[in-house]
Amino acid sequence: MEVKDSCCIVSSSETTSKDYWDANFNKLETPNWIERNTPWIMPWIDLINLPKDAKIFCAGVGDSNLVESLLTKGFYNIVANDISEVALNKLRIKHAGSEVIFLQDDLINPSKIQSLHGEIDLYIDRATLHFFTTCKEKEAYFSQMEKLLKLDGYSILGVFNKDNVAKCCGLELQLWSRDSLQNRMPTYDHLKAAEVAFTEINGNVRNYIYQLSQKKNYK
Repeated sequence: MEVKDSCCIVSSSETTSKDYWDANFNKLETPNWIERNTPWIMPWIDLINLPKDAKIFCAGVGDSNLVESLLTKGFYNIVANDISEVALNKLRIKHAGSEVIFLQDDLINPSKIQSLHGEIDLYIDRATLHFFTTCKEKEAYFSQMEKLLKLDGYSILGVFNKDNVAKCCGLELQLWSRDSLQNRMPTYDHLKAAEVAFTEINGNVRNYIYQLSQKKNYK
């Protein structure tokens, strides 16, 4: 499968994740991965029927239109997280005057996210998890998500499936199957799953697995 890379900034061993993504959001006025239409997951959010004051954590949100779509639905208790301050500044400009909390932090080496443990009703990640490739990183990611969520809280995860080149934005990826994703989440009920083909602005087609799950106390 031939895929044009989505980024024009090259990472190196000396580049931190924050510096890397800041450089890309500075360089790319319209990143190839930006979703131009209303996120297709919105009907799933309707399905779980959250109150409008539900606290929603958008992990690795970049400068996507997810926050805008949630605000349009009437949600206002939104935490927009990204490792890139540049991406979050773009969102701040778009949503000036809103009640959105902009939280610059690293999902797997956090310094601020811990303050939200046990407060999140819905955790949404639409393309961050697959950048964590080591066992240590994946364990830290799922542990963090579980600590953030309330009991009976929901998560929506979107990851590249096995039918992809294992590289994006110049970075190596972890590709997932539905089984491998669910096996990482033994304390959840898995309510819905879907395979979605997403066409990037440059014509790349990336195949995703999406999963809607609910945290349960099985321990």
